[in-house]
Amino acid sequence: MTISSLRMVCALIARQSAHVRVGGACVLICAAVLEAHGQYDRWYQLSEQAEKLNGQGNYVAALPIEQQALQVAEATWGPNERHVALSANFLGILELNLEKFSDAETHLNQALAIDTKNEGADGKDTATDLANLGDLYRQEGNFPAAEKATQQALTIHEKVLGENNDNVATDANNLALIYLRESKYPESEALYKKSVAIEERLGDAASAATALGGLGTLYDQEDKFADAEQAFNQALAANLKALGPQHPLIGLSLEHLAQAYTNEGKFADAEQTYAKALVSEEKATSPEQSTIALIEEDMGSLLRDEGKYPQAESLMLQALTNRAKVLGPNHPDVAAVLTDLGRLYEHEFRYSDSEMAFKQALAIDLKSMGPANLQTLATMMNLANLYASHGQTAEAEQLFLSAVPMYVKVLGDSRKEVGDAFSDSGELMLKEGKLDGAAKMFNSAGQIYAHAEGATSPDVAKCLDRLGTIAEDLGKHDDAVSLHKRALAIFEKTAGPDSVAVTAGLEGLARIYKTQHQFAEAEPMYQQVLKIDTAHLNPKDPGLLDDEEDLAALYFAWDKPVQAAPHFQSYLGKLIDEFRSDAATMSERDRIIYFSTQRVAFPMFFSFVTKYHEQMPELAGQMYDALLEEKGLIAASAAAMRAAVVASGDPQAVAMLDKLASDRAQVAALVENKVGDPANYRAQLDQVAIEANTLEQALMKRSAALSQQKAQNAATWRDVQKALKPGQSAVEVTKFPNDNGFGLTGDFLYVALVVTPEDKEPELVTLGTAKQLEAGPMLAYRDDVGQTRGFEAEEAPATTGQQGTVANTSAAYAAFWKPLEPALAGAKRVYVSPDGVLNTIPMGLMADSEGKLLMEKVQLRIVNSTKDLLLTAHITQARSALVVGNPKFDLTAAQQKTAIAELRGGATGVGAGLPPAPSPTENAAEMASRGGDLKGGDLNLLPGTQLEVDTVDKLLKNAGWQATEYTGDLALKDTMTQAHGPRIVHIATHGFFLSDEELKVNAEARGTTANVNEDPMLRSGLFFAGADRVREGMTPEAGVDDGVLTAFEASQLNLEGTELVVLSACETGLGKELNSDGVFGLRRGLQEAGADAVMMSMWSVPDKETEELMALFYKNWLGGLEKPEALRQAQLQERETVKQRYGKDLPFYWAHS
Repeated sequence: MTISSLRMVCALIARQSAHVRVGGACVLICAAVLEAHGQYDRWYQLSEQAEKLNGQGNYVAALPIEQQALQVAEATWGPNERHVALSANFLGILELNLEKFSDAETHLNQALAIDTKNEGADGKDTATDLANLGDLYRQEGNFPAAEKATQQALTIHEKVLGENNDNVATDANNLALIYLRESKYPESEALYKKSVAIEERLGDAASAATALGGLGTLYDQEDKFADAEQAFNQALAANLKALGPQHPLIGLSLEHLAQAYTNEGKFADAEQTYAKALVSEEKATSPEQSTIALIEEDMGSLLRDEGKYPQAESLMLQALTNRAKVLGPNHPDVAAVLTDLGRLYEHEFRYSDSEMAFKQALAIDLKSMGPANLQTLATMMNLANLYASHGQTAEAEQLFLSAVPMYVKVLGDSRKEVGDAFSDSGELMLKEGKLDGAAKMFNSAGQIYAHAEGATSPDVAKCLDRLGTIAEDLGKHDDAVSLHKRALAIFEKTAGPDSVAVTAGLEGLARIYKTQHQFAEAEPMYQQVLKIDTAHLNPKDPGLLDDEEDLAALYFAWDKPVQAAPHFQSYLGKLIDEFRSDAATMSERDRIIYFSTQRVAFPMFFSFVTKYHEQMPELAGQMYDALLEEKGLIAASAAAMRAAVVASGDPQAVAMLDKLASDRAQVAALVENKVGDPANYRAQLDQVAIEANTLEQALMKRSAALSQQKAQNAATWRDVQKALKPGQSAVEVTKFPNDNGFGLTGDFLYVALVVTPEDKEPELVTLGTAKQLEAGPMLAYRDDVGQTRGFEAEEAPATTGQQGTVANTSAAYAAFWKPLEPALAGAKRVYVSPDGVLNTIPMGLMADSEGKLLMEKVQLRIVNSTKDLLLTAHITQARSALVVGNPKFDLTAAQQKTAIAELRGGATGVGAGLPPAPSPTENAAEMASRGGDLKGGDLNLLPGTQLEVDTVDKLLKNAGWQATEYTGDLALKDTMTQAHGPRIVHIATHGFFLSDEELKVNAEARGTTANVNEDPMLRSGLFFAGADRVREGMTPEAGVDDGVLTAFEASQLNLEGTELVVLSACETGLGKELNSDGVFGLRRGLQEAGADAVMMSMWSVPDKETEELMALFYKNWLGGLEKPEALRQAQLQERETVKQRYGKDLPFYWAHS
């Protein structure tokens, strides 16, 4: 008797596992049949409770309850009674659901032994027990045992019940499934057809439809897609005939047909059929929410593969809601939808969303099914592969190390799933360069696949292909060729010569031929790969990008630039289009990860252009356009989001923005104050960071909708050229790893692209290698000018000029600027977008061979990207200024609470608690400098900053500005976080920047481990009143900020309409460089917050000269000069003052901004 029949017999049971039968009578036998009512009641309650939990998918909770039920049955009725068999059978089914195969086998065999003893070897219940054991063995992958048990069940049922019986048809169906898994397709087909025939003779069209569905699945696996479509259509017709159009199973039949269309590549038909399935199920007399969720989930997967991401997400989220509503939030099927969502987000490069979805799914899987479960392990592998794909190898490796042994424990070493786990681990090791370990993993995977699927399966071929790649990397070219050819032969035999499967083998052979400079042999293979993928893959599939990149690299290495150029253009064009289409839902972290995964794309193209630009001048313009696209893109997107939200006035969006600022402040506070248990700290930090990231993604999406703007065409070099006036030029400098078409050479190149109003194409100037430029000229510059830091280079040459002079800045001039002069064509104003080490120095300080400074020769304008020339600044018209300086760093928490209350009550002006600023002396104000680390002792007071902010405040007020000055105990972080777009912000305080090495030293000092991969915007910042408490490691009090404003937090300030931020503090111009998006530091954070211009220092600044320089700058600017020119003239004026004061030129004192 089937489970469906049992449900009609007894309404007390509602089994969820359709593949399992429980015997010739209900598990919950009617009370009238039973004796010993007290024990029966106990057994009944336990069984009912376990059944309910089983229906909810909570197998872990159901298991101990059913164990109790079995104990009650054995104690009440003895070991060989039917009730014991029923409980043992159900316990075995629960253990089967939890993949506790050994325990399940024990209890199912117990039920079999009891039933065999009670009714003989040919009894109906015995046959049912054998069928359940057959299902157990099938799930274990023990197909010989599964085949034997199921065949026995079929034989008994045929003998006892006759040929034309529903149980016989069910057994035939189950045996057909086993043969299908064994790839015994003829045997499987015969049994499916037998099942169909029996059900049709019995007039059971619905059961015939079930068998036809199995037949369709068989044909689909054989790649007989037309036959599969026909079988699924027949199944649909049978269900319509038997059940009518309003039955819930019609929607499910349509769902199966839609899957067939998907596999045939008939995406439009599939999409329409899914839509019909959804409508059918929703209009059914008793709609099954679980079926609706299944249709939504599968249709979402189809739309994902078609690149229709918003529609896919909407359907999957609806499926998630439906599953959670019907099954509860912690059901394994809910986890399955979350996993599909994770894959969707991964396609969209929404790494943070993907990570969160996989983590939520894993948590549900672990809670509902435990770690030794295939779905749990599959989710674990998804998360591991996500980490591996964007360079989080430590996290990926930890998950792989947990999952692989568990796969072996659960399934043994002969199942495909185990082979997949070994293969994925091998991919990670290959990426890490652990070739020996990778080879062991792929060898193990290949052996497992061969045992599970046969020696000529596609999975075996994939392992051979990867082993060929490893042999290639080890220089064993003959072995590599042999392995790739074996893989290709298997692919061609199993899938056909034009199948996507063969592309792996073709690519492997092509790589070897290319490495051996056999370009003519490699070319047709790469072309065939592109042809096959173009025919079969979605146009947005990443595989097509890889194909274009491979051909571009081939022709580059082959010295065929004309053939390479169109492939570079196609590849980069698609890559950029892909990014733009997804950028609206990507947070800054997602963007950083995205570009880190594409780190080879731009450098190879830049290397190609550098080599061939003279032969093909148009390449320089293409490279310039690529730089405009790449540089500053992340920061610009964040700034645009904030501007759109603020401009919209949308209360919900503004509230979200405020919440994001709060979350970022919490992240920064956790990083600055690492206290308590490290594991708890990390978990708390991860949780807050994920919440902030999710909120930022939502804001990005909302701001795109609020702005109601269509995607604008990308800026080009010609747009920049049109913005230039006569006598002006634009320079894009880029530093990138050199590539020769075969791979990275290990060198970094500095290249400049120069545009003037008259140029037909940008002029490309190769400046040299990073090793040449940074180890010689730049170190001499650094040693002789100031105390810059933030980049790594070789030890400075033994001969250097006099400390503090400009003697050796001429070497930097000769290296970085002199090569540009012919292309600049005498331009007097030059807009420069620097890169690499040039981000760490004031370029105007370079001197020519005659000692004349660059800032004396040209008006230098430093920009993030030369496309900034195209931007229109949105400056507030109000002449408001915020001036902050001379903070009381040792402010106590109690004093700070008083100060905050005072500040929020409207108090302004000079704060209390500080002695009057002393008169400058040779040993104090003149030599004092502003600098500090994030941890350490008390910060030195900065009396010179009191003079500075008083002077600035006075100058502004005299010019008619509304300036508000905060000093002493009122120089709080709150003055910045509560500001609303003042036109000028001037801050004079201590600043900090932590390099990788300093980060490690600070961590060791407080007994923790440094995380050099932590957000780089947390490494630089400013100190305000009360900051000493953080530096001393004190735990922050509620309601009192920590006195530290990191760049991470600065990005969330409200500086929309702010024209200028002046940071008169040490090293505020430094930061960590990532990709080509510039320096991640205070300047970036403030510009993301909306500031139009930021003036800051590259090194520790002296108080007296800084105060003088600032006064000169404001006089010049308020007198009508443009900001850059006002600063240039102020520096030259202060230079003369320093010369007179010290008897020599000391740029350290006047050239830090």
